Parts: sequence; structure tokens; C-alpha cells
Amino acid sequence: MPEPPHPSETLGEADLSTMNSALLAVSAQAAVADKKYDIGAQLQHWSVINGESPDGMYNLACYYSLAGQVDAAIYFLQKAAAEEGVDSDWAGEDFDLTLVRADSRWQKIHNYLKQYNRYWETCDLSETVLILPTGYDGKEAIPVVIGLHGMGSRPSHFIFDDYQEFADELHVAFLGVSGSVPKGPTSFVWAENVTRDDARIDACLKEVEGQLVPAKGKLVLIGFSQVGKMAGEIAAFKPEKYAGGIIMSPGGFSESRIGQLSPGAAHFRQGFVATCNAGERPGNVRNTREYADQLKRLEAHVKHISYPGLDTHSLPPDYWEKLPEWITFILDPLEIGL
Repeated sequence: MPEPPHPSETLGEADLSTMNSALLAVSAQAAVADKKYDIGAQLQHWSVINGESPDGMYNLACYYSLAGQVDAAIYFLQKAAAEEGVDSDWAGEDFDLTLVRADSRWQKIHNYLKQYNRYWETCDLSETVLILPTGYDGKEAIPVVIGLHGMGSRPSHFIFDDYQEFADELHVAFLGVSGSVPKGPTSFVWAENVTRDDARIDACLKEVEGQLVPAKGKLVLIGFSQVGKMAGEIAAFKPEKYAGGIIMSPGGFSESRIGQLSPGAAHFRQGFVATCNAGERPGNVRNTREYADQLKRLEAHVKHISYPGLDTHSLPPDYWEKLPEWITFILDPLEIGL
């Protein structure tokens, strides 16, 4: 299939060909949220062109599909599979690709995605992002906030320089860990298996030895959607190791296993924050409530927060404002209280 022509490089008075790739991607996401799909595809296309690494093509395929440009969507979906990685299972469900799946070529395309999945899963691929408090010497034991990126994403899309001020304010490290199942050089997912995903976190902590000494029992997990679920699961199954977690709009493909657990003394020392926009998909709202209830049953300290009037599957609207407060609560819930 031939490469589709580049869209116009101008939007209003802006020259998209000269703009920062990350800024274009954020603007594209905002345009799509406003259902301005053609503009979103235009912005994302130039984000991909201006980027320094193969990244953002899956989103571009989604935006072209939403805009009704199926040939362009198929082209970039296949290119994404070969260069950045695509989760074939998710592509088979993603609402944004509805028009692509309705196309007569879908079965061949889906098989192509699966073939690349099998290939990338045999490769030794990982990514780690580490943000340390300014002036930290690498010898003092400090808490570590571990960011578990979203499905098909990568650590640098979740843990980035904006967290530096929180690292300095709270004297904690932020660690971005790539998922345990690589789908490509820049795309990872989590196995949704506590043992396997916890082992991936351990491997990442091992990788940064010499730069960071984690304080015992002071690891905090943060996750959204698929890994919102895993932040709760892993911390609940390993209460001596993890102080707790921030569980945002939990999703995923498997059922919660927290119901298998019995309350223990270590659970009583844990803190959790479970959040969801009130108008999200019923499954996300239900999962958030069930995780909060199950963790309370284990006698952990839990803040359950619902945001009325919001229906997007997104981070909490006050995430950046509340994050230091939530981390402080999780690290010492007995002192801070609910």
C-alpha cells in the first residue's frame, strides 16, 4: 500500500512542520477529544514526521480511522506494527479502529499484527526511566514511586521531567518501568500476572542499583487503566514490599484476584487511592468501586474518589495537584488518615 500524502503543514497561522513532536501529539489528542478528527489526524501526522523515534503511528492510525480515512489508517497501523509495536488483541477491540475492522482487508491485517507480536515478544526489549531528588547521593534509602505505563505505551510517556518537582518536594524517586510483554521497540503491555509483572519491576530495580537505594516497604505503585488494576493487584499480594498504590480507572482483561486474599497485618499499614471519572465506561466505574471495597476488606486504608460530570477515560482532573498528597498518604496512612 503506498504511503498517503502528507496533510497540509499549515493550520491557521501555525507551521506544523516546525513544531515540537510532543506538543503536536498533545494537541492532536485534544482535537480528537473534541471530535475534530481531521484536525487530530493532521496534527498527529506532523507529530510523527517531526519525531526523532518511531512513535505515535498507532495513534495516527486511530485518528485516521475516526476521520474516515481508512486507507491511511491501515497504512500507519501496519507501519506501527513493524516499527513501534501494536498490541494485536487491543487493536481487535479498540473503538477508534472500528472502521478499519469493518474493512474487507481486516483479517489479513490482523494476522499481520499477530505475526509482529510474536516476533517482538521474542526480543529482549525494555525501557527504564529514573528521576531522583536533586542532590541525592544514591546511598540513602528513600521511597520509590513506580509508574506502570498504559497498555501499548512506554515508561517515558508516563514518567517524565514534570515529576522532578515532586521528587524534590517529597524526597522520593520516580521509576518508570516498561511492561513485562514487549509488543515492539516503543510499545509494551503488562501480563496481568502478579508474579510475572512483579518480577519485571524487580528487574528494573536491579537495573538502577548504584543509583538508587529503595526504602524497605516504601514502594508505591501508580497505574492507569490496565495497570491501574495491576497497581492494586501487585501491592495487595505483596504488602510487605509495597506501601500501596494509586489505582486510576482500572481496566484490563482478567478478573481481580484480590478476593482470594485474607487480611493481614501488613495490609493494615498500606494506603491506596482509587479514582475514576463518574461517567466512564460502566466496567471502569465498577472495577474502581470493587477494588476500593476489596482493599477495605483487607483493612488497608483507602481513598475512593469519583469525579462527577466527567465521562472521559483519562487521568483525574486534579492529578497533578493531588499527587503529592496521595503519595504522602500512601507512605504513612496511619499518620495522615483518611
